[in-house]
Amino acid sequence: MEFNIELLLGHAFRATGKFGEACEHYKKAEFRTSLSPCEDSKILAFIYQQICTYEMGKNTEALSKLSPLVSNTSLSNFT
Repeated sequence: MEFNIELLLGHAFRATGKFGEACEHYKKAEFRTSLSPCEDSKILAFIYQQICTYEMGKNTEALSKLSPLVSNTSLSNFT
């Protein structure tokens, strides 16, 4: 539940152009998944963080962090 709240807050801040605040909520969402056995939620929050990083103009940083996920075949179709 807390994961979903943080994710939605991140989406709301991102929609209003407040990328720094959005990234903080995505980080909190990722932290909330530390007790969960589901890896998909953690990776999803991480991806949203990198989208915010990209939107803040840090393209190289975001793409370098996302590149290892491209070859990750264990991700679900949802992620």
